Amino acid sequence: MIKVIPYGQPLLVFHGTFEYDKEGNIIGENQQAAKILAGMIKQVNGHVQSKYTIQGPPMQKLPKSEKLSKLQGKYISMISKLQSEFNLVDSDGVADYHQAWWTKFVEKSAKKLDTQEKIGLVKRWAFGDKSFRINTIQDVKLKAWAEQTDKQDQQKISKQNLMKFEEIFLGVGAEVLSFMSSVLTANPKAAKRQMVSRLESTIQQVKASGDPKQVQKLKLELQRLNALGGFDKIVPNEGIVFVYGGNTYKLTGAFAPLNQILGIFFEK
Repeated sequence: MIKVIPYGQPLLVFHGTFEYDKEGNIIGENQQAAKILAGMIKQVNGHVQSKYTIQGPPMQKLPKSEKLSKLQGKYISMISKLQSEFNLVDSDGVADYHQAWWTKFVEKSAKKLDTQEKIGLVKRWAFGDKSFRINTIQDVKLKAWAEQTDKQDQQKISKQNLMKFEEIFLGVGAEVLSFMSSVLTANPKAAKRQMVSRLESTIQQVKASGDPKQVQKLKLELQRLNALGGFDKIVPNEGIVFVYGGNTYKLTGAFAPLNQILGIFFEK
Protein backbone atom coordinates (compact mmCIF):
# COMPACT_ATOMS: atom_id res chain seq x y z
CA MET A 1 0.00 0.00 0.00
CA ILE A 2 1.45 3.36 -0.99
CA LYS A 3 1.10 6.62 0.88
CA VAL A 4 -0.25 9.10 -1.66
CA ILE A 5 -0.94 12.13 0.51
CA PRO A 6 1.76 13.40 2.92
CA TYR A 7 -0.52 14.50 5.75
CA GLY A 8 2.41 15.67 7.87
CA GLN A 9 0.90 14.36 11.11
CA PRO A 10 0.32 10.87 12.54
CA LEU A 11 -3.43 10.27 12.74
CA LEU A 12 -5.67 7.27 13.24
CA VAL A 13 -9.07 8.30 11.86
CA PHE A 14 -12.19 6.20 12.44
CA HIS A 15 -14.63 6.24 9.53
CA GLY A 16 -17.50 4.00 10.63
CA THR A 17 -18.51 0.42 11.30
CA PHE A 18 -20.09 -2.31 9.19
CA GLU A 19 -22.18 -5.32 10.16
CA TYR A 20 -21.47 -8.59 8.32
CA ASP A 21 -23.40 -11.83 7.96
CA LYS A 22 -21.83 -15.28 8.35
CA GLU A 23 -20.79 -15.29 4.68
CA GLY A 24 -18.88 -12.03 5.08
CA ASN A 25 -21.39 -9.83 3.23
CA ILE A 26 -22.09 -6.33 4.50
CA ILE A 27 -25.66 -6.15 5.78
CA GLY A 28 -25.56 -2.92 7.78
CA GLU A 29 -23.61 0.26 8.44
CA ASN A 30 -23.43 2.66 11.38
CA GLN A 31 -22.29 6.04 10.12
CA GLN A 32 -22.27 7.59 13.61
CA ALA A 33 -20.14 4.92 15.28
CA ALA A 34 -16.79 6.47 14.32
CA LYS A 35 -17.65 9.84 15.85
CA ILE A 36 -19.07 8.25 19.01
CA LEU A 37 -16.10 5.94 19.51
CA ALA A 38 -13.59 8.74 18.96
CA GLY A 39 -15.51 10.90 21.45
CA MET A 40 -15.46 8.14 24.08
CA ILE A 41 -11.69 7.73 23.66
CA LYS A 42 -11.18 11.48 23.99
CA GLN A 43 -13.26 11.59 27.17
CA VAL A 44 -10.70 9.36 28.92
CA ASN A 45 -7.80 11.33 27.39
CA GLY A 46 -6.81 8.34 25.30
CA HIS A 47 -6.90 10.12 21.95
CA VAL A 48 -3.29 11.33 22.15
CA GLN A 49 -1.02 8.31 21.94
CA SER A 50 2.77 8.16 21.84
CA LYS A 51 2.81 7.49 18.09
CA TYR A 52 -0.43 9.00 16.79
CA THR A 53 -3.64 10.85 17.61
CA ILE A 54 -7.04 9.15 17.42
CA GLN A 55 -10.05 11.02 16.06
CA GLY A 56 -13.34 10.58 14.26
CA PRO A 57 -14.02 11.70 10.67
CA PRO A 58 -13.81 15.49 10.25
CA MET A 59 -17.15 17.07 9.32
CA GLN A 60 -17.19 19.89 6.79
CA LYS A 61 -19.78 22.04 5.08
CA LEU A 62 -19.47 22.57 1.37
CA PRO A 63 -18.67 26.26 0.85
CA LYS A 64 -21.01 28.22 -1.39
CA SER A 65 -19.42 29.20 -4.67
CA GLU A 66 -20.92 30.92 -7.69
CA LYS A 67 -18.40 29.18 -9.94
CA LEU A 68 -19.34 25.77 -8.54
CA SER A 69 -23.04 26.49 -9.08
CA LYS A 70 -22.42 27.41 -12.71
CA LEU A 71 -20.59 24.13 -13.29
CA GLN A 72 -23.72 22.20 -12.32
CA GLY A 73 -25.23 22.79 -15.75
CA LYS A 74 -22.07 21.53 -17.45
CA TYR A 75 -22.16 18.14 -15.76
CA ILE A 76 -25.93 17.72 -16.02
CA SER A 77 -25.58 18.40 -19.75
CA MET A 78 -22.89 15.70 -20.02
CA ILE A 79 -25.18 13.19 -18.31
CA SER A 80 -28.12 14.17 -20.51
CA LYS A 81 -26.01 13.63 -23.63
CA LEU A 82 -25.20 10.07 -22.57
CA GLN A 83 -28.83 9.40 -21.67
CA SER A 84 -30.03 10.62 -25.06
CA GLU A 85 -27.89 8.06 -26.90
CA PHE A 86 -30.26 5.26 -25.85
CA ASN A 87 -33.31 7.15 -24.55
CA LEU A 88 -32.36 6.48 -20.93
CA VAL A 89 -33.98 8.24 -17.97
CA ASP A 90 -32.78 9.36 -14.55
CA SER A 91 -33.77 6.05 -12.94
CA ASP A 92 -31.41 4.17 -15.28
CA GLY A 93 -27.85 3.55 -14.14
CA VAL A 94 -24.42 3.15 -15.71
CA ALA A 95 -25.12 -0.57 -16.16
CA ASP A 96 -28.16 0.26 -18.29
CA TYR A 97 -26.03 2.43 -20.57
CA HIS A 98 -23.41 -0.31 -20.76
CA GLN A 99 -26.03 -2.90 -21.73
CA ALA A 100 -27.64 -0.60 -24.31
CA TRP A 101 -24.27 0.16 -25.91
CA TRP A 102 -23.31 -3.50 -26.26
CA THR A 103 -26.78 -4.40 -27.51
CA LYS A 104 -26.44 -1.86 -30.32
CA PHE A 105 -22.91 -3.08 -31.05
CA VAL A 106 -23.99 -6.72 -31.34
CA GLU A 107 -27.12 -5.90 -33.37
CA LYS A 108 -25.07 -3.89 -35.85
CA SER A 109 -22.17 -6.31 -36.20
CA ALA A 110 -23.94 -9.67 -35.96
CA LYS A 111 -27.46 -9.40 -37.37
CA LYS A 112 -27.51 -13.06 -38.39
CA LEU A 113 -27.17 -14.36 -34.83
CA ASP A 114 -30.38 -15.56 -33.20
CA THR A 115 -31.90 -13.70 -30.26
CA GLN A 116 -30.42 -15.94 -27.55
CA GLU A 117 -26.94 -15.72 -29.03
CA LYS A 118 -27.17 -11.93 -29.12
CA ILE A 119 -28.37 -11.80 -25.52
CA GLY A 120 -25.56 -14.16 -24.52
CA LEU A 121 -22.90 -11.93 -26.09
CA VAL A 122 -24.35 -8.77 -24.55
CA LYS A 123 -24.37 -10.34 -21.07
CA ARG A 124 -20.84 -11.64 -21.60
CA TRP A 125 -19.37 -8.33 -22.71
CA ALA A 126 -21.45 -5.91 -20.66
CA PHE A 127 -21.48 -7.79 -17.35
CA GLY A 128 -18.80 -10.47 -17.57
CA ASP A 129 -21.37 -13.28 -17.59
CA LYS A 130 -19.54 -16.02 -19.47
CA SER A 131 -22.31 -18.62 -19.30
CA PHE A 132 -22.72 -18.17 -23.06
CA ARG A 133 -19.89 -19.92 -24.90
CA ILE A 134 -18.69 -18.35 -28.13
CA ASN A 135 -17.61 -21.68 -29.62
CA THR A 136 -21.29 -22.65 -29.90
CA ILE A 137 -21.83 -20.08 -32.67
CA GLN A 138 -22.30 -21.98 -35.93
CA ASP A 139 -21.52 -19.20 -38.42
CA VAL A 140 -17.72 -19.34 -38.97
CA LYS A 141 -17.27 -15.63 -39.74
CA LEU A 142 -19.41 -14.48 -36.82
CA LYS A 143 -17.65 -16.90 -34.50
CA ALA A 144 -14.26 -15.47 -35.53
CA TRP A 145 -15.59 -11.93 -35.05
CA ALA A 146 -16.93 -12.75 -31.59
CA GLU A 147 -13.66 -14.41 -30.53
CA GLN A 148 -11.62 -11.42 -31.69
CA THR A 149 -13.93 -9.00 -29.89
CA ASP A 150 -13.79 -11.11 -26.74
CA LYS A 151 -10.01 -11.38 -26.66
CA GLN A 152 -8.87 -8.05 -28.09
CA ASP A 153 -11.60 -5.41 -28.04
CA GLN A 154 -14.02 -6.03 -25.16
CA GLN A 155 -11.86 -4.78 -22.31
CA LYS A 156 -10.73 -1.70 -24.22
CA ILE A 157 -14.28 -0.80 -25.25
CA SER A 158 -15.61 -1.28 -21.71
CA LYS A 159 -12.94 1.03 -20.30
CA GLN A 160 -13.74 3.66 -22.91
CA ASN A 161 -17.44 3.49 -22.05
CA LEU A 162 -16.81 3.74 -18.32
CA MET A 163 -14.44 6.67 -18.82
CA LYS A 164 -17.37 8.68 -20.19
CA PHE A 165 -18.95 8.45 -16.75
CA GLU A 166 -15.68 8.74 -14.84
CA GLU A 167 -15.06 12.06 -16.56
CA ILE A 168 -18.33 13.29 -15.05
CA PHE A 169 -18.07 11.78 -11.56
CA LEU A 170 -14.37 12.47 -11.09
CA GLY A 171 -14.83 15.90 -12.66
CA VAL A 172 -17.48 16.82 -10.10
CA GLY A 173 -15.22 15.52 -7.35
CA ALA A 174 -12.23 17.50 -8.60
CA GLU A 175 -14.25 20.72 -8.74
CA VAL A 176 -15.77 20.24 -5.27
CA LEU A 177 -12.45 19.35 -3.66
CA SER A 178 -10.77 22.38 -5.22
CA PHE A 179 -13.10 24.55 -3.11
CA MET A 180 -12.48 22.69 0.14
CA SER A 181 -9.59 22.84 2.57
CA SER A 182 -7.88 19.70 3.83
CA VAL A 183 -8.51 19.47 7.57
CA LEU A 184 -6.21 16.47 7.98
CA THR A 185 -3.14 17.82 6.19
CA ALA A 186 -0.80 19.88 8.37
CA ASN A 187 0.67 21.91 5.47
CA PRO A 188 -1.56 21.63 2.37
CA LYS A 189 0.66 23.69 0.06
CA ALA A 190 3.80 21.72 0.94
CA ALA A 191 1.85 18.46 0.63
CA LYS A 192 0.69 19.34 -2.89
CA ARG A 193 4.24 20.21 -3.96
CA GLN A 194 5.43 16.81 -2.72
CA MET A 195 2.58 15.04 -4.53
CA VAL A 196 3.28 16.81 -7.83
CA SER A 197 7.01 16.11 -7.47
CA ARG A 198 6.38 12.39 -6.88
CA LEU A 199 3.98 12.30 -9.81
CA GLU A 200 6.51 13.90 -12.18
CA SER A 201 9.22 11.53 -10.96
CA THR A 202 6.99 8.46 -11.43
CA ILE A 203 6.02 9.56 -14.94
CA GLN A 204 9.69 9.81 -15.93
CA GLN A 205 10.51 6.43 -14.34
CA VAL A 206 7.66 4.69 -16.17
CA LYS A 207 8.69 6.19 -19.50
CA ALA A 208 12.31 5.18 -18.89
CA SER A 209 11.31 1.61 -17.96
CA GLY A 210 10.08 0.90 -21.47
CA ASP A 211 7.59 -1.60 -20.07
CA PRO A 212 4.66 -1.58 -22.57
CA LYS A 213 2.08 -2.50 -19.92
CA GLN A 214 3.24 0.20 -17.51
CA VAL A 215 3.50 2.82 -20.26
CA GLN A 216 -0.05 2.02 -21.44
CA LYS A 217 -1.31 2.25 -17.87
CA LEU A 218 0.40 5.63 -17.50
CA LYS A 219 -1.16 6.95 -20.72
CA LEU A 220 -4.62 5.89 -19.59
CA GLU A 221 -4.34 7.49 -16.16
CA LEU A 222 -2.79 10.69 -17.51
CA GLN A 223 -5.72 10.88 -19.92
CA ARG A 224 -8.08 10.64 -16.95
CA LEU A 225 -6.11 13.25 -14.99
CA ASN A 226 -5.94 15.69 -17.90
CA ALA A 227 -9.68 15.34 -18.47
CA LEU A 228 -10.18 16.64 -14.92
CA GLY A 229 -7.92 19.67 -15.36
CA GLY A 230 -4.44 18.18 -15.00
CA PHE A 231 -1.99 18.96 -12.21
CA ASP A 232 -4.01 22.02 -11.14
CA LYS A 233 -6.74 19.75 -9.78
CA ILE A 234 -4.41 17.80 -7.48
CA VAL A 235 -5.25 18.53 -3.85
CA PRO A 236 -3.95 17.03 -0.58
CA ASN A 237 -7.27 15.32 0.09
CA GLU A 238 -8.40 11.78 -0.73
CA GLY A 239 -11.99 12.82 -1.16
CA ILE A 240 -15.22 13.78 0.51
CA VAL A 241 -17.76 11.26 1.81
CA PHE A 242 -21.42 12.20 2.01
CA VAL A 243 -24.80 10.56 2.52
CA TYR A 244 -27.63 11.09 0.04
CA GLY A 245 -30.92 9.26 -0.02
CA GLY A 246 -29.71 6.89 2.68
CA ASN A 247 -26.69 5.81 0.62
CA THR A 248 -23.04 6.69 1.23
CA TYR A 249 -21.00 8.16 -1.63
CA LYS A 250 -17.45 9.39 -2.05
CA LEU A 251 -16.07 11.97 -4.47
CA THR A 252 -12.35 11.52 -5.07
CA GLY A 253 -11.53 13.78 -8.01
CA ALA A 254 -7.91 13.74 -9.15
CA PHE A 255 -6.91 11.39 -6.34
CA ALA A 256 -8.18 8.41 -8.36
CA PRO A 257 -5.79 8.69 -11.35
CA LEU A 258 -3.00 10.02 -9.11
CA ASN A 259 -3.24 6.97 -6.86
CA GLN A 260 -3.14 4.67 -9.89
CA ILE A 261 -0.05 6.31 -11.36
CA LEU A 262 1.92 6.37 -8.12
CA GLY A 263 1.07 2.70 -7.62
CA ILE A 264 2.23 1.47 -11.04
CA PHE A 265 5.52 0.05 -9.72
CA PHE A 266 3.72 -1.66 -6.83
CA GLU A 267 1.44 -3.72 -9.07
CA LYS A 268 2.21 -7.42 -9.32
